[in-house]
Amino acid sequence: MSADSDYRTQLMELANREARELLLNGQKIGKQVTAEGGVLSELVFAIKSLNFLEVIRCEPFTTLSPMVRCLEALQSLVLHSNGLTAVPTEIGSLSKLKFLDLSRNQLTSIPDSIGQLATLQTLNVEHNQLADLPDLSGLKSLLSVKLSGNRLTRFPSSLCVDSSLQHLSEIHANCNQIADIPPTISKLPALKHLDLSSNALLALPGQL
Repeated sequence: MSADSDYRTQLMELANREARELLLNGQKIGKQVTAEGGVLSELVFAIKSLNFLEVIRCEPFTTLSPMVRCLEALQSLVLHSNGLTAVPTEIGSLSKLKFLDLSRNQLTSIPDSIGQLATLQTLNVEHNQLADLPDLSGLKSLLSVKLSGNRLTRFPSSLCVDSSLQHLSEIHANCNQIADIPPTISKLPALKHLDLSSNALLALPGQL
């Protein structure tokens, strides 16, 4: 049996067993992802019982398929250290998602639909090439957001545009090019950790 057919057989078996977790390491699946054109096999998205999916250290993995919408039970999606350049709008349909890690990829943008993930508690997009972010004010359950090592020139004001993010306690945004902090930062009553080191700040608002 070839490595490719063995990989596909294993995925089908996981679907039949209604597996809850799937962990894929780049060293094992790199060739399969390359053969699929930079995306995961459609068989991954047939495992609809998954609540944890991890795909890491796979440089050929460049695009997350819109079929991710099929993983309706997903609570944790870990996709760090790949070659991702795009994330589909359909990610916003993962209504049970609590943990999203897209760090250490090649993303220049993330879709507006991420702002629809009302159950999301942790968003990690560190070490990409993001110059801007979508409106995140809809992330009512957000506890921690990690934005370090991007190309942001402005503090993401949607995090504190009103008092909707009552639970947000950690903001990591060091190593960007952020020049100022909005006075509305005071609208984050649960904020305990704010890292804006290695930016372009010249002053801090009194509200801080």
